[in-house]
Amino acid sequence: MIDYDPDLLLFEIKKLNKEIAIFGFSTEGIILYEVLRKNGIKVSYFIDEKKADINSINLSDIKIYKPSEASTLNKEIIIFLATKYVNNVAEKLKKLEFKNIYDDYKIFNFFKNYDDISLPKFNFTIDKRKIYRNIKLYELNSIRENKIRLSPKFTNKELVKYKENIFINNIDIVITERCSMKCLHCSNLMQYYDNPQNSSLSLLKDSIKKLMVVTERISELRIIGGEPFMNKEIFKVINYLLTFNNFDEIIVYTNANIIPKDENLACLKNSKVKVHITDYSSTNAIEIKKFIPEKLDQFIEVMKTNNISYSIEKIINWLDMGMDKIKNYNENPSQLQKKFNDCCGNDILTLLEGKLYKCPVSAHGDNLNFFSSDKDFIDLNDQTIDENELKNKLSIFYHGNEYVKACSFCKGRSYDNKEILAAEQTREVVKIN
Repeated sequence: MIDYDPDLLLFEIKKLNKEIAIFGFSTEGIILYEVLRKNGIKVSYFIDEKKADINSINLSDIKIYKPSEASTLNKEIIIFLATKYVNNVAEKLKKLEFKNIYDDYKIFNFFKNYDDISLPKFNFTIDKRKIYRNIKLYELNSIRENKIRLSPKFTNKELVKYKENIFINNIDIVITERCSMKCLHCSNLMQYYDNPQNSSLSLLKDSIKKLMVVTERISELRIIGGEPFMNKEIFKVINYLLTFNNFDEIIVYTNANIIPKDENLACLKNSKVKVHITDYSSTNAIEIKKFIPEKLDQFIEVMKTNNISYSIEKIINWLDMGMDKIKNYNENPSQLQKKFNDCCGNDILTLLEGKLYKCPVSAHGDNLNFFSSDKDFIDLNDQTIDENELKNKLSIFYHGNEYVKACSFCKGRSYDNKEILAAEQTREVVKIN
């Protein structure tokens, strides 16, 4: 993928009348399409695997290609990536000999006039506010840090020198193992907990404090579960996080099954707190959880009435990570490293019971005693580690780009994964073989 000056690139596109394709027919891709169109730049193609879905929408001036069909396009075409699988997709396009591959976030940051874009003729699964958060994340992240993060070639010694300024994209802060749903394919392994508990508040506070002290800045602190509102003391966690100033936003991820009230509602009104609603009302989950659509409407109304910032993501499918039947896939180190590199969640750290992990499967797999390795987490509760040593460990851990033991038990989260129906419910606790 090419680093670029958006002003110069767009000037060249207009001057030479270059063809443009967008990889990813998604909310992000359509917003990019509209931004470019409104600024006099024509998009000729979309590239996306879900061509059948695309053909149901009327876009008479655009041609749609599946990735397997895109090889017929001019290799000099400009391709903007509107997908979370940036590295995975860029690699595929390079193998097809495409030369001009760019991320889309610099374009968004260059124009900064996309707020008034309306998309009435499209029925999308995620609203614009989520995309804008992603754009902001890109803008706030250190380019140097991102380059280090994506390189597997740095030694631990070389990585340590970057400990002075540790910038982290996202951290999932698990505040409960309890959930109002029991999804068979849950990537947080909630389906395997037979006696789910809330996280220890004192341990959470201690580990959060240690983490915040050694981190220069964190873009998003993401409050998750299970279902975070199952923990009646969620307000204590949020209010404690708000005492720090080296983060940008707190995002509460919820399925909207539980309506917050009292202190749990009041804490959401802070301008640094956002709520992200996962909408399961169009899944088969409603056959068992019949209350989902009604609760969703009630939840949204509460958000609106209280002027709380929120976004909604309608979920239809999930990637099949193999979480319904956890097993060892017996892959060699090179296969595991590729799986980790291609994973769209390989830079989202997870904080669970005082330990910092590289992903939720690693975190909950260890917490459930399914699989573990000492190198796969940082124990923030280890009293023998001083501040400088913790900085060193965190820099190596976050930027080192090494796969973890959990990768052996996961199908991964790449563009190549097949999709399955989201939120299929199970009435029983799932047992590992």
